[in-house]
Amino acid sequence: MCALLSVSKSGYYEWTKRKESERLKRRKKLERWIRRTFFDSRQLYGSPKVWYALKKQGIHVSQKTVARIMKELGLRSRTVKKYKATTNSKHNLARSGKCLESIVCCGKAQSGLDGGHHVYSD
Repeated sequence: MCALLSVSKSGYYEWTKRKESERLKRRKKLERWIRRTFFDSRQLYGSPKVWYALKKQGIHVSQKTVARIMKELGLRSRTVKKYKATTNSKHNLARSGKCLESIVCCGKAQSGLDGGHHVYSD
């Protein structure tokens, strides 16, 4: 396998026995803290709020680092849309007619003649 990868045997075995660097250990800790903070916020926090929450916990890291790690982990905040009223009931206009659930024809109530739609009368 060493010949296939064109590395020496001693170099390969030295690489397998190598310990994790301090930078990599810190990076893994940061990833865990960022994930925990992000999911504790129900996925609503973006990188600025995650950074601020970490800062309040006493974890010193730059905001750009938090943003970069969140991007690499694929963590994006959910956006909650503001409620928008779809009905304007603040007017003095007359209400429309009543809805007929069935059509009365020849003295009998016959349903199903309206094609599944409500029929309005004035």
